[in-house]
Amino acid sequence: MADDPTLQEDFELGGRFWLPQMPKEKIGGTLRYSGGHVTLRLLGVFGSTPAGADIEDAEFILGSTERGPCTLWRSFRQEANTTIFGGEDSETGRSTWLANRLFLGAHFDDVDKMRFSESRFAFQELPAWIARPAFDVEFKEGGIATARHEFPPDIVVPLQARKATLRIEAALTSTGNAFESLIWKQPVEVAIEVDEPWPYEWHHGRLGELRALLGLLVGEPVTPTRFRAVTADKRPLTVFFSLTGEPSERTVHPGEMIFAYPRIADRFPAIAKRWFDVQDDLSVVVALLFGTLYARGLPREFRFLALTQALETFHRRTLPGLYVDPADYEPIREALTDAIPAGTDSSLRQALTRRLEYGNEFAQRRRLTDLLKSLVGSSDAVRTDPKTFVEAVVAERNYLTHYPPGEPEPMSALECVHMAMRLRAFLTLLLLADIGLTGQEAADGLRRARWHRYVT
Repeated sequence: MADDPTLQEDFELGGRFWLPQMPKEKIGGTLRYSGGHVTLRLLGVFGSTPAGADIEDAEFILGSTERGPCTLWRSFRQEANTTIFGGEDSETGRSTWLANRLFLGAHFDDVDKMRFSESRFAFQELPAWIARPAFDVEFKEGGIATARHEFPPDIVVPLQARKATLRIEAALTSTGNAFESLIWKQPVEVAIEVDEPWPYEWHHGRLGELRALLGLLVGEPVTPTRFRAVTADKRPLTVFFSLTGEPSERTVHPGEMIFAYPRIADRFPAIAKRWFDVQDDLSVVVALLFGTLYARGLPREFRFLALTQALETFHRRTLPGLYVDPADYEPIREALTDAIPAGTDSSLRQALTRRLEYGNEFAQRRRLTDLLKSLVGSSDAVRTDPKTFVEAVVAERNYLTHYPPGEPEPMSALECVHMAMRLRAFLTLLLLADIGLTGQEAADGLRRARWHRYVT
């Protein structure tokens, strides 16, 4: 399966396809993967027999192609048409299906059988992040040139939180001919190995967590290029699906990464373990941060609000957030609720009562101030005047949330864009600190990122 296309390559396969419940009704067609979308065009319509009439969606569609077996998962029929010529005995049909996932290399007819003992992921930025020169070339007298490759040792990290082992390993591929060229490449992959097979969705979740960790250390969104797996019965396969985000238009050099691997090699096992330990608590924070980076062309208001929400969520998950003990607040809440005048509109009374339930929680201003104070030795990479910074964020957030009539927006469009960059830097430092990269080291790493020049 090593020569299967990447997630960014388009391909087309001819074959025969059928529904698991109707194995004898095989229909010829073309399977196409293009732009991350899986499309199946059939020379017929499933359900032409009474047993399958009116089939418009399918959990599984199985296929036999020129590259072997395949499974389309969670598909729906986009269109179908049937033409009858001169009676029921002469007809022709066409149908088109769109699938959520394509598994190339195996058949599945039950979600419970979609269990993998290993998954392997490649990322566009991974070889540069590893920053290990792959080859040496030596020119000798007499017109002799020699090339040498030494396999680097695997990077192995036990992940107790996920009951798995993370392994980063390099391979060597060779192509060319004896007369003109010889091309060596060192592909690098991350493997997730488990003691017992886990469902597909579990492995897909690890892809997202790895992508975010690598993106945090690189300082830019990273792009998965391959997802391979091994089934419980040792069948290799490749998974194709639509990715969030587009491939980077340029290669990020290790020197402009926040933390390339050589800078943290001795600490990487502890960093990786911690990252997977905190994902259950911080997954929403990570999703909000990288969601603003994967999607290009987001409105600047949306980006700003998503990042402020991510910061508030980070505070809720990592720091105390109540003014007083809940037992001390309860009589205050009751007194304030009782003070609502009789005859107040029931909807207003309900709204005020709900707000009082959360009245003991820190306001955004307090949460941002506390988070800045937690960044010992690195917060200057976000702001120069913490009070001014916090007040500006709160004012813009309140305006974008409530749009008070007659009031001008506190920030210009350009100021809002630059403030979003500062919020991105703020959140990046907090996540780095949470995995053990703190202080001046973290601030210096953040300043290596090209986008940090816009943090003013």
